[in-house]
Amino acid sequence: MKTVQLIKVTETTLYYKNGEVINQQLTPIEKLHISVYGKTKQLRTEEVVERWNVKTKREADKRFWDFVEENKVESGDYYLIFDF
Repeated sequence: MKTVQLIKVTETTLYYKNGEVINQQLTPIEKLHISVYGKTKQLRTEEVVERWNVKTKREADKRFWDFVEENKVESGDYYLIFDF
C-alpha cells in the first residue's frame, strides 16, 4: 500500500492602502485601481485535505475524481502528492 495526499490550494490577494491591508469589500474597479497604482500581495496556502492508502496510481486518480464530483469543487484547486 502506498500513501497519497490530497492537497487543496487557496490563493488570496491582499490589497494595501497607505501601508495597511484593506479589510473591507472592494469593487472590481477599486481592486483594479489598487493593482495598478497601489500595492498588492499574493498569498498561496496549501493544506492536506485527505490521505489515502492505495495500491496503484489509477486507484488514486479515481478517488481524486470521485472526491471532485462528490464535493462539487474545482479540480484546479486540488492536486495529489504520491509517496510511491
